[in-house]
Amino acid sequence: ETRPLILCEVEIYGKKRGTRNMIFSHILVLCFVPLNFTYPGRVCAIITLFNASILSFNLHHTFIYFVASPFQLIMENKTWEHALEYCRERNMDLATILSEDDQTLAELEARKADTPFLWLGLHYTCILEVWFWVADHRLEFNRWAPGEKTGDCDRSAVIERAEGHKWFSKSDYDEFNFICQEF
Repeated sequence: ETRPLILCEVEIYGKKRGTRNMIFSHILVLCFVPLNFTYPGRVCAIITLFNASILSFNLHHTFIYFVASPFQLIMENKTWEHALEYCRERNMDLATILSEDDQTLAELEARKADTPFLWLGLHYTCILEVWFWVADHRLEFNRWAPGEKTGDCDRSAVIERAEGHKWFSKSDYDEFNFICQEF
């Protein structure tokens, strides 16, 4: 079952615990919402965020967009090639990340993994000396960790589970969880 996601623009006002300093933040929040969700307009609540007591938050009147995530976390440890086969046998492909929005959706899956890295559909070919997405897209958007975009053979990209969710180059023979993508 696909769970709808909604990206909301949120203003947060609050006071940090034990201080008199007011904080203000203007952030984007990606939330799971029920299928019968209707926009409530302005919402105020007492919540805890990053160890701060937040007095209220305001959902702006318009959503940026409403989207169902195309990504599916597979919590099985496989080599890159076997992960690719697994996805393709199910009419999917390994995840392709072409934008910041795709990155955000992939991060939501990565957080739930039980391996420190997850395979993506980004592979290095020695013959052409180039990184390419298996879904036949050029590598334009990226989140490489410093020094990780190497030109070594038998390497593919992973996204890290940890905060930051940078991309790393790993041996195709390592075994990790992976993210499939529906097309």
